[in-house]
Amino acid sequence: MSHNQHQPPPLFRPDPQYVRDSATSKAAASKARPRAHTQREPVYRHLVQCGERGATDEEMQIALEMNPSTQRPRWVELVREGAVRPSGLTRQTTSGREAGVWLARSFERYEKEQQR
Repeated sequence: MSHNQHQPPPLFRPDPQYVRDSATSKAAASKARPRAHTQREPVYRHLVQCGERGATDEEMQIALEMNPSTQRPRWVELVREGAVRPSGLTRQTTSGREAGVWLARSFERYEKEQQR
């Protein structure tokens, strides 16, 4: 049995990060802590569904109907955990600027690497 049904996998449990020596950042992370894993999961799962096409931050925010201030920290946490990586590609945003495209690493591969 890999994980208890009532407990999210380790990927979705890490505490939100905050900027050292920033009281407002620390307060925001503390406030987000109870919801962070439930917000991290849809970001990761969306990237899995996108496959090799991946998604930009803006595309994730639109598809998930998630505020950028909520999506971006969850995405950063997934990058730090090694579950999300840059594709090396860019796509145009709605404002015409180029944005990096992100890919999800397979969850099975992620779990195996965490057990090493």
